Amino acid sequence: MNTESVQEARSFDTTFLMTGSAVFLGVLGLSAALFPEKLLAHLGGAQQQGPLLLANVTGMLCLGFAILNWMARDVLIGGIYGRPLTLGNFMHFFGGTITLITYVVDNPDAVTVIAIALGYAVFAAGFGYVAFAGGGRCG
Repeated sequence: MNTESVQEARSFDTTFLMTGSAVFLGVLGLSAALFPEKLLAHLGGAQQQGPLLLANVTGMLCLGFAILNWMARDVLIGGIYGRPLTLGNFMHFFGGTITLITYVVDNPDAVTVIAIALGYAVFAAGFGYVAFAGGGRCG
């Protein structure tokens, strides 16, 4: 088996990963940016100016990643030029997974947060695979 065949066997189509993460982050980002009061009320957070501002900015951050991933959905993200995109996404999803799991441990009945944590974990695994286990290829 030659080197190209090994790389092909280890890579997968990253278009779905990029498109899925763009949609996932877009929904989260729009929710947090447009409805921070409702989001904080649902999570039991304070309706003060500081937490509302943080929720709004976090929503815009998610929207920024969503646009980035949507625009790069057909790019070879496993290659050397796409590595910053891959590592940025991995860091976001991995760190988000750890943070959300920490919250869920203290609040095991937070079903919405559990669902978001599972989504984050799936994308962390996908971007981790692309970043550290052989890369991916576009469509």
